Formats: sequence, structure tokens, C-alpha cells
Amino acid sequence: MTSVYSSDSLLGNRQKSWQAIISELYTALDINIPDRPDFFGRISRTNLGSVEITEVMTDQELARRTRRHISRDTQESFLFLLQTKGAVHISQFDQDSMLTPGSCVLIDLTSPYLFAHSQRIELVGIKMPAPPLYARVADPHRRCGVAQPARNGLGRLAADFLRSVRKEIDTVGVPFGENLGRTIVDLTGLLLDATDDDSVTCEAAPYSVMHRRCLAYIEANLCDPKLSPEIIARAMGISVRHLHRVFSGAGDSVCESLSKRRLERCRGDLLDYRKRHLSIAEIAFRNGFIGAGHFAESFKAEFGVTARSMRKAM
Repeated sequence: MTSVYSSDSLLGNRQKSWQAIISELYTALDINIPDRPDFFGRISRTNLGSVEITEVMTDQELARRTRRHISRDTQESFLFLLQTKGAVHISQFDQDSMLTPGSCVLIDLTSPYLFAHSQRIELVGIKMPAPPLYARVADPHRRCGVAQPARNGLGRLAADFLRSVRKEIDTVGVPFGENLGRTIVDLTGLLLDATDDDSVTCEAAPYSVMHRRCLAYIEANLCDPKLSPEIIARAMGISVRHLHRVFSGAGDSVCESLSKRRLERCRGDLLDYRKRHLSIAEIAFRNGFIGAGHFAESFKAEFGVTARSMRKAM
């Protein structure tokens, strides 16, 4: 389950060879490394279903991901980084952060970013598909490029858990590995949503867990126009009354959450130039809307502009 990549095995042009390794493990990008024979880099990768964990130790490098690279992508993913040694400069969405030991950051791999460091670093990376994270984190893009502490509370728990997983992963079977992958995404979501003091009341915790489970189910079934509170409650093994109580504690009703997530997915599709061939109506139907008129009204009410205007503004 674990693969190891090292600069010791590089032949020929070391910069191009290291760039090829990084592009294979994470995503396509341009990378500059020192032109010296003693450059060292080592990455170990473990697959847990759709989630990948990497442990990285590498000397000075500067990496840029541009729209040229993004045009080759076929799926939307995020990269979560947990720094353990050294310092890294991260820049994305006009946010600049210095990632230091005991801090973490989220990167949207479908948008340009900069990753640079002048000394040897060590970090843990978690690459995950976007839909599960959308189901667990409210607007993950506002967290991208923003370093936050992970030394105590949930941050410490996440770091210790990831280290334990890496040590024992080769003794775990494939089905359990997929379950671990989902657990890691859950833990990442909790860490990103945590307040500075990582406080979660005992009374709120069960509702928070159930709320996240419900959001994950909604995310996975957005395209079903028949999705309803009754269907969601049945899938979660709870009553419809309890389902509404769970969502009322989180701020939005079940139907409001479902509608907002469908509209957010539609907005993302409208702004995705790879989906320019789809009509606005097609995008609405693909995301669970059953009437173009209702979609148009809901979209303008949510975002303040029409879907057609948003697409033209691209």
C-alpha cells in the first residue's frame, strides 16, 4: 500500500525528474530545485481508497501551479498539509501564509498556488477528492492558503493519528484502508472547522457528527431530484423530526442546506470552463433541479445575479 520515491534514484536532469515525481504524486506544476548534486528529496505515499497520505522530506524548492496545469485536470481535489519541520511559504487566493511546525493549511488543487521554501522541510500531505470535504466543511475555499495552528486539541489529535496510520498501514487490509480514508477526511474537516481553543461541547458533539453524516449523504446524492428529508432521515436511521432538530442546531433547515449545496455546485459548474459545452439548463438538471424557472429564481436570490450573467462574466 505504501510507495517510496527518493532523489537518490534520479537520473539525468534532476529538476525534471523531481518535477515528474511531484506531478505524479500530487498534481501537475512547474518546480525549481537547486542545481546541485547533494539535493535530497524523499516522499512516501499511502493510498486509502480515494484519499492519499504522503510524508515528505525535501530540500529547497519552488513550485507553481498555473491555469495551464489546471486545464489538464479531470477531477476536483484538495491538498491538506500538516507541517512538522522547517518553514514553507504558501500563496493562494491572494492569501500569503508561512507554514511552520505545528501548523496546517488547505490548498485547492483546481486553482493556481505557490509553494516555496529555502531549507529542508518535513510535512504530511493529505490529498482528497473535493465532494467529501464539501460535505464536512462550510466553504472550504475561504480557508485555502490560510495557515492555522495545529499544535493542541484537534490539531495534535490529527497529527498523532496520521503518524499512527502511517506506521501501521501496511498491516491493514484494503477495505479497512478505505474506512480509514473516510475517517481522515472527517478529522481534517473537524480540524478546519475548529475554533482557536478547539472547544466542542459534549451536548453539541452528537448533533455535529450526525449533521456531518447528513451533509455527506446530501453531497453524494445531490443529482437525485427526489432527495427529501424523508429519504435522508431513512438513510441515517433517524426520524424526520430528529433530522430537523439536527439541522436547526446548525443554522439552516434540511431543505435550505440541500438547496444551497445544489446552487453552489451549479455555480461551480458555470464557472468551470471545462463545462462550457453544457447549457445552463443541463447544469441545473444534473444537480437535482427539476424546473429551469425555479432554478433561475433560486440562483438569483442566492447569488444576486442570474446564472447567465455569471457565466458571461467568466
